[in-house]
Amino acid sequence: MRNSQIIGLFLMIIITTSILFNLLVEHNNVPSNYNYEDGLKEARNSQILVGNNKEAGESKILQNSVKVNALQNNYLQYNGSISFKWLIGPARVINDISIVDNEVIIGSDESVMLMQLRNKSGWRVIYHNITIVSSADVNGDGVEEVMAVSYEGNLLYINKTSGVILRNISLGAKIISLSSANLDVDQASELCLLLDNSTIITFDYDEVLWKLNVPSKAIFLYCGDIDQDLLDEILVGTISGNVFCIENGREIWSFLAEGMVSYITSGDVTPDSGSEVLVGTSKSFLYVLNAEGNLIKRITVNGIVNSIIVRDINADKDSEMVLGTENGYVYIFSNDFSILNLTVFSS
Repeated sequence: MRNSQIIGLFLMIIITTSILFNLLVEHNNVPSNYNYEDGLKEARNSQILVGNNKEAGESKILQNSVKVNALQNNYLQYNGSISFKWLIGPARVINDISIVDNEVIIGSDESVMLMQLRNKSGWRVIYHNITIVSSADVNGDGVEEVMAVSYEGNLLYINKTSGVILRNISLGAKIISLSSANLDVDQASELCLLLDNSTIITFDYDEVLWKLNVPSKAIFLYCGDIDQDLLDEILVGTISGNVFCIENGREIWSFLAEGMVSYITSGDVTPDSGSEVLVGTSKSFLYVLNAEGNLIKRITVNGIVNSIIVRDINADKDSEMVLGTENGYVYIFSNDFSILNLTVFSS
Protein backbone atom coordinates (compact mmCIF):
# COMPACT_ATOMS: atom_id res chain seq x y z
CA MET A 1 0.00 0.00 0.00
CA ARG A 2 1.37 3.42 -0.95
CA ASN A 3 2.13 6.06 1.65
CA SER A 4 -0.57 8.34 0.22
CA GLN A 5 -3.13 5.56 0.59
CA ILE A 6 -2.06 4.89 4.17
CA ILE A 7 -2.32 8.60 5.02
CA GLY A 8 -5.74 8.79 3.35
CA LEU A 9 -6.99 5.77 5.28
CA PHE A 10 -5.65 7.21 8.53
CA LEU A 11 -7.41 10.53 7.91
CA MET A 12 -10.64 8.69 7.11
CA ILE A 13 -10.47 6.84 10.45
CA ILE A 14 -9.90 10.11 12.33
CA ILE A 15 -12.81 11.85 10.58
CA THR A 16 -15.14 8.89 11.15
CA THR A 17 -14.19 8.68 14.84
CA SER A 18 -14.76 12.41 15.25
CA ILE A 19 -18.21 12.21 13.64
CA LEU A 20 -19.24 9.30 15.86
CA PHE A 21 -18.05 11.11 18.97
CA ASN A 22 -19.99 14.23 18.05
CA LEU A 23 -23.16 12.18 17.72
CA LEU A 24 -23.03 11.90 21.49
CA VAL A 25 -21.58 15.22 22.66
CA GLU A 26 -20.86 18.49 20.90
CA HIS A 27 -19.41 21.56 22.64
CA ASN A 28 -19.76 25.11 21.31
CA ASN A 29 -18.02 28.25 22.53
CA VAL A 30 -17.30 27.13 26.08
CA PRO A 31 -14.92 29.77 27.48
CA SER A 32 -11.66 28.54 29.01
CA ASN A 33 -12.45 30.22 32.33
CA TYR A 34 -16.02 28.88 32.45
CA ASN A 35 -17.02 27.79 35.95
CA TYR A 36 -19.30 24.83 35.41
CA GLU A 37 -20.67 24.70 38.95
CA ASP A 38 -21.55 28.41 38.86
CA GLY A 39 -23.32 27.84 35.56
CA LEU A 40 -25.42 25.09 37.05
CA LYS A 41 -26.32 27.23 40.07
CA GLU A 42 -27.36 30.09 37.79
CA ALA A 43 -29.58 27.76 35.80
CA ARG A 44 -31.27 26.11 38.78
CA ASN A 45 -34.89 27.01 39.51
CA SER A 46 -35.58 27.69 35.85
CA GLN A 47 -37.57 25.31 33.69
CA ILE A 48 -36.87 22.63 31.14
CA LEU A 49 -38.19 23.28 27.68
CA VAL A 50 -38.07 20.56 25.08
CA GLY A 51 -39.27 20.26 21.53
CA ASN A 52 -38.39 18.86 18.14
CA ASN A 53 -38.88 22.00 16.10
CA LYS A 54 -37.28 25.41 15.76
CA GLU A 55 -40.60 27.09 16.48
CA ALA A 56 -40.98 28.24 20.08
CA GLY A 57 -44.54 26.99 20.08
CA GLU A 58 -43.28 23.43 19.77
CA SER A 59 -41.51 23.64 23.13
CA LYS A 60 -43.13 22.67 26.41
CA ILE A 61 -42.28 22.98 30.11
CA LEU A 62 -41.46 19.59 31.62
CA GLN A 63 -40.21 20.24 35.14
CA ASN A 64 -38.37 22.73 37.33
CA SER A 65 -34.64 22.44 36.85
CA VAL A 66 -32.06 23.59 34.35
CA LYS A 67 -33.34 25.44 31.29
CA VAL A 68 -32.94 23.61 28.00
CA ASN A 69 -34.08 24.77 24.58
CA ALA A 70 -34.60 22.72 21.45
CA LEU A 71 -32.69 24.79 18.91
CA GLN A 72 -33.52 22.61 15.95
CA ASN A 73 -34.23 18.96 15.26
CA ASN A 74 -32.44 16.79 17.84
CA TYR A 75 -30.58 19.55 19.68
CA LEU A 76 -30.79 20.53 23.33
CA GLN A 77 -28.89 23.55 24.58
CA TYR A 78 -28.52 25.12 28.00
CA ASN A 79 -29.38 28.81 28.20
CA GLY A 80 -27.66 31.48 30.20
CA SER A 81 -24.05 30.77 31.13
CA ILE A 82 -24.10 27.19 29.89
CA SER A 83 -23.16 27.34 26.23
CA PHE A 84 -22.58 23.78 25.08
CA LYS A 85 -25.04 21.55 23.29
CA TRP A 86 -25.58 17.87 22.58
CA LEU A 87 -26.56 16.27 19.33
CA ILE A 88 -29.15 13.65 20.21
CA GLY A 89 -28.66 11.57 17.08
CA PRO A 90 -31.32 10.40 14.64
CA ALA A 91 -34.21 11.08 17.03
CA ARG A 92 -37.04 13.06 15.47
CA VAL A 93 -39.15 13.47 18.62
CA ILE A 94 -37.99 13.86 22.23
CA ASN A 95 -40.78 12.42 24.38
CA ASP A 96 -39.48 12.72 27.94
CA ILE A 97 -36.58 14.14 29.95
CA SER A 98 -35.55 13.32 33.51
CA ILE A 99 -32.85 15.25 35.40
CA VAL A 100 -31.37 13.89 38.63
CA ASP A 101 -28.38 15.72 40.11
CA ASN A 102 -25.96 16.11 37.18
CA GLU A 103 -27.45 13.52 34.84
CA VAL A 104 -29.92 14.02 32.00
CA ILE A 105 -31.94 11.03 30.79
CA ILE A 106 -33.69 11.44 27.45
CA GLY A 107 -36.34 9.21 25.92
CA SER A 108 -37.00 9.62 22.20
CA ASP A 109 -38.58 7.84 19.29
CA GLU A 110 -35.24 6.17 18.57
CA SER A 111 -33.36 5.62 21.81
CA VAL A 112 -32.68 6.12 25.51
CA MET A 113 -29.76 8.43 26.29
CA LEU A 114 -27.97 9.36 29.48
CA MET A 115 -25.66 12.39 29.54
CA GLN A 116 -23.45 13.44 32.42
CA LEU A 117 -23.52 17.22 32.80
CA ARG A 118 -20.30 17.44 34.76
CA ASN A 119 -17.93 15.36 32.64
CA LYS A 120 -20.01 15.48 29.44
CA SER A 121 -20.00 11.73 28.91
CA GLY A 122 -22.80 9.22 28.57
CA TRP A 123 -24.37 6.42 26.57
CA ARG A 124 -27.13 5.74 24.09
CA VAL A 125 -29.28 2.60 23.83
CA ILE A 126 -31.14 2.07 20.56
CA TYR A 127 -34.77 1.27 21.38
CA HIS A 128 -37.76 2.62 19.50
CA ASN A 129 -40.65 4.71 20.81
CA ILE A 130 -39.49 5.47 24.34
CA THR A 131 -42.23 7.54 26.02
CA ILE A 132 -41.21 7.73 29.70
CA VAL A 133 -37.81 7.78 31.43
CA SER A 134 -36.93 7.84 35.11
CA SER A 135 -34.34 6.55 37.59
CA ALA A 136 -34.30 4.92 41.02
CA ASP A 137 -32.49 2.17 42.91
CA VAL A 138 -34.94 -0.64 42.20
CA ASN A 139 -32.74 -3.63 43.04
CA GLY A 140 -31.32 -2.42 46.37
CA ASP A 141 -27.66 -2.34 45.32
CA GLY A 142 -27.23 1.29 46.32
CA VAL A 143 -26.96 2.47 42.69
CA GLU A 144 -29.83 3.87 40.69
CA GLU A 145 -31.07 2.13 37.56
CA VAL A 146 -32.62 3.85 34.57
CA MET A 147 -36.22 2.90 33.78
CA ALA A 148 -37.57 3.41 30.29
CA VAL A 149 -41.04 2.70 28.94
CA SER A 150 -41.83 2.02 25.30
CA TYR A 151 -45.07 2.88 23.52
CA GLU A 152 -45.63 -0.82 22.90
CA GLY A 153 -45.79 -1.56 26.65
CA ASN A 154 -42.26 -2.66 27.53
CA LEU A 155 -40.55 -1.73 30.80
CA LEU A 156 -36.74 -1.57 30.56
CA TYR A 157 -34.27 -1.58 33.43
CA ILE A 158 -30.92 -0.18 32.26
CA ASN A 159 -27.59 -0.10 34.09
CA LYS A 160 -26.97 3.57 34.73
CA THR A 161 -23.20 3.29 34.38
CA SER A 162 -22.84 1.10 31.31
CA GLY A 163 -26.14 1.44 29.46
CA VAL A 164 -26.66 -2.33 29.45
CA ILE A 165 -30.30 -3.45 29.48
CA LEU A 166 -30.82 -5.52 32.65
CA ARG A 167 -34.48 -6.44 32.19
CA ASN A 168 -37.05 -6.06 29.41
CA ILE A 169 -40.55 -6.76 30.74
CA SER A 170 -43.53 -6.82 28.38
CA LEU A 171 -46.79 -5.78 30.03
CA GLY A 172 -49.05 -6.29 27.04
CA ALA A 173 -50.64 -2.83 27.29
CA LYS A 174 -49.58 0.77 26.81
CA ILE A 175 -48.00 2.30 29.92
CA ILE A 176 -49.24 5.85 30.45
CA SER A 177 -47.50 6.64 33.75
CA LEU A 178 -44.59 5.38 35.88
CA SER A 179 -43.50 6.39 39.36
CA SER A 180 -41.01 5.05 41.89
CA ALA A 181 -42.32 4.64 45.43
CA ASN A 182 -41.51 3.29 48.86
CA LEU A 183 -44.11 0.54 49.33
CA ASP A 184 -42.26 -1.62 51.87
CA VAL A 185 -39.50 -1.36 54.46
CA ASP A 186 -36.52 -2.46 52.36
CA GLN A 187 -33.95 -0.08 50.85
CA ALA A 188 -34.96 -0.58 47.23
CA SER A 189 -37.60 1.52 45.51
CA GLU A 190 -40.68 -0.13 44.09
CA LEU A 191 -42.32 0.86 40.81
CA CYS A 192 -45.94 1.82 40.21
CA LEU A 193 -47.27 1.77 36.67
CA LEU A 194 -50.60 2.84 35.24
CA LEU A 195 -51.67 1.05 32.06
CA ASP A 196 -54.11 2.41 29.49
CA ASN A 197 -56.60 -0.31 30.42
CA SER A 198 -56.87 1.37 33.89
CA THR A 199 -54.78 -1.32 35.59
CA ILE A 200 -52.31 -0.34 38.30
CA ILE A 201 -49.38 -2.73 38.58
CA THR A 202 -46.58 -2.55 41.16
CA PHE A 203 -43.14 -4.13 40.87
CA ASP A 204 -40.45 -5.06 43.36
CA TYR A 205 -37.73 -5.04 40.67
CA ASP A 206 -38.97 -7.76 38.28
CA GLU A 207 -41.49 -9.34 40.67
CA VAL A 208 -45.13 -8.21 40.55
CA LEU A 209 -46.36 -7.19 44.00
CA TRP A 210 -50.00 -6.67 43.09
CA LYS A 211 -52.36 -5.51 40.36
CA LEU A 212 -55.58 -3.54 40.68
CA ASN A 213 -58.11 -2.51 38.06
CA VAL A 214 -59.60 0.96 38.59
CA PRO A 215 -63.37 1.02 37.95
CA SER A 216 -63.16 4.15 35.77
CA LYS A 217 -60.81 5.33 33.01
CA ALA A 218 -57.62 6.19 34.91
CA ILE A 219 -55.38 8.92 33.49
CA PHE A 220 -53.18 10.22 36.34
CA LEU A 221 -50.89 8.45 38.84
CA TYR A 222 -49.19 9.91 41.90
CA CYS A 223 -47.25 8.21 44.73
CA GLY A 224 -46.60 9.86 48.08
CA ASP A 225 -46.75 9.34 51.84
CA ILE A 226 -50.18 10.82 52.54
CA ASP A 227 -50.75 9.49 56.06
CA GLN A 228 -47.13 9.90 57.24
CA ASP A 229 -46.58 6.21 58.02
CA LEU A 230 -43.25 6.31 56.11
CA LEU A 231 -44.76 4.24 53.29
CA ASP A 232 -46.21 5.69 50.09
CA GLU A 233 -49.83 5.54 49.08
CA ILE A 234 -50.90 5.53 45.43
CA LEU A 235 -53.36 8.14 44.19
CA VAL A 236 -55.11 7.65 40.86
CA GLY A 237 -57.25 10.18 39.01
CA THR A 238 -59.82 9.32 36.36
CA ILE A 239 -61.49 10.95 33.40
CA SER A 240 -64.75 10.96 35.39
CA GLY A 241 -63.29 12.95 38.29
CA ASN A 242 -62.70 10.03 40.67
CA VAL A 243 -59.68 10.08 42.96
CA PHE A 244 -58.76 6.72 44.50
CA CYS A 245 -56.25 6.32 47.32
CA ILE A 246 -54.73 2.83 47.27
CA GLU A 247 -52.53 1.03 49.77
CA ASN A 248 -51.27 -2.57 49.47
CA GLY A 249 -53.49 -3.19 46.49
CA ARG A 250 -56.75 -2.09 48.09
CA GLU A 251 -58.75 1.12 47.99
CA ILE A 252 -58.74 2.97 51.34
CA TRP A 253 -60.78 5.99 50.24
CA SER A 254 -62.18 7.72 47.18
CA PHE A 255 -63.34 11.21 46.28
CA LEU A 256 -65.40 12.52 43.36
CA ALA A 257 -64.31 15.85 41.88
CA GLU A 258 -66.08 17.87 39.20
CA GLY A 259 -64.40 17.40 35.84
CA MET A 260 -61.57 15.22 34.60
CA VAL A 261 -58.67 14.87 37.02
CA SER A 262 -55.75 16.73 35.43
CA TYR A 263 -53.20 16.80 38.27
CA ILE A 264 -52.58 15.28 41.73
CA THR A 265 -49.88 15.98 44.29
CA SER A 266 -49.58 16.25 48.07
CA GLY A 267 -47.95 18.40 50.72
CA ASP A 268 -48.51 20.16 54.03
CA VAL A 269 -50.47 23.24 52.94
CA THR A 270 -52.51 23.93 56.09
CA PRO A 271 -51.43 25.02 59.60
CA ASP A 272 -51.70 21.46 60.94
CA SER A 273 -48.80 19.01 60.72
CA GLY A 274 -50.31 16.53 58.26
CA SER A 275 -50.17 16.25 54.49
CA GLU A 276 -53.02 17.28 52.24
CA VAL A 277 -53.95 15.94 48.80
CA LEU A 278 -54.23 18.54 46.03
CA VAL A 279 -56.34 17.70 42.98
CA GLY A 280 -56.69 19.84 39.86
CA THR A 281 -59.45 19.29 37.30
CA SER A 282 -60.53 20.20 33.80
CA LYS A 283 -63.41 22.24 35.24
CA SER A 284 -61.00 24.85 36.64
CA PHE A 285 -61.11 23.63 40.22
CA LEU A 286 -58.42 22.97 42.82
CA TYR A 287 -59.54 20.57 45.55
CA VAL A 288 -57.71 20.36 48.87
CA LEU A 289 -58.38 17.07 50.70
CA ASN A 290 -57.12 15.77 54.04
CA ALA A 291 -55.29 12.47 54.39
CA GLU A 292 -58.63 10.63 54.77
CA GLY A 293 -59.99 12.02 51.51
CA ASN A 294 -62.35 14.58 53.07
CA LEU A 295 -62.79 17.96 51.40
CA ILE A 296 -61.10 20.91 53.09
CA LYS A 297 -61.44 23.53 50.36
CA ARG A 298 -62.49 23.93 46.73
CA ILE A 299 -60.93 26.84 44.83
CA THR A 300 -61.97 28.11 41.41
CA VAL A 301 -59.17 29.11 39.03
CA ASN A 302 -59.02 30.23 35.42
CA GLY A 303 -58.48 27.23 33.14
CA ILE A 304 -57.62 23.54 33.32
CA VAL A 305 -55.11 22.87 36.10
CA ASN A 306 -51.87 21.70 34.48
CA SER A 307 -49.47 21.65 37.43
CA ILE A 308 -49.32 22.13 41.19
CA ILE A 309 -46.14 22.58 43.23
CA VAL A 310 -45.95 22.79 47.03
CA ARG A 311 -42.96 24.84 48.25
CA ASP A 312 -42.01 27.40 50.88
CA ILE A 313 -41.22 30.07 48.32
CA ASN A 314 -41.14 33.13 50.61
CA ALA A 315 -39.07 31.61 53.46
CA ASP A 316 -41.82 32.04 56.05
CA LYS A 317 -41.56 28.35 57.08
CA ASP A 318 -45.02 27.64 55.63
CA SER A 319 -45.56 25.92 52.32
CA GLU A 320 -47.34 27.74 49.51
CA MET A 321 -49.22 26.21 46.57
CA VAL A 322 -48.08 27.25 43.11
CA LEU A 323 -50.66 26.36 40.47
CA GLY A 324 -50.52 26.76 36.70
CA THR A 325 -53.36 26.52 34.19
CA GLU A 326 -53.48 25.95 30.47
CA ASN A 327 -54.77 29.53 30.02
CA GLY A 328 -51.44 30.90 31.24
CA TYR A 329 -52.51 31.76 34.79
CA VAL A 330 -50.02 31.10 37.61
CA TYR A 331 -51.42 31.36 41.14
CA ILE A 332 -49.57 31.37 44.45
CA PHE A 333 -51.82 30.46 47.39
CA SER A 334 -50.92 30.81 51.07
CA ASN A 335 -51.85 28.18 53.65
CA ASP A 336 -55.09 30.04 54.38
CA PHE A 337 -55.91 29.72 50.64
CA SER A 338 -55.68 33.43 49.93
CA ILE A 339 -53.93 34.48 46.70
CA LEU A 340 -50.44 35.84 47.37
CA ASN A 341 -49.68 36.43 43.72
CA LEU A 342 -51.33 35.98 40.32
CA THR A 343 -49.40 36.20 37.05
CA VAL A 344 -50.95 35.86 33.61
CA PHE A 345 -48.77 34.83 30.68
CA SER A 346 -50.21 35.77 27.32
CA SER A 347 -50.46 33.01 24.73
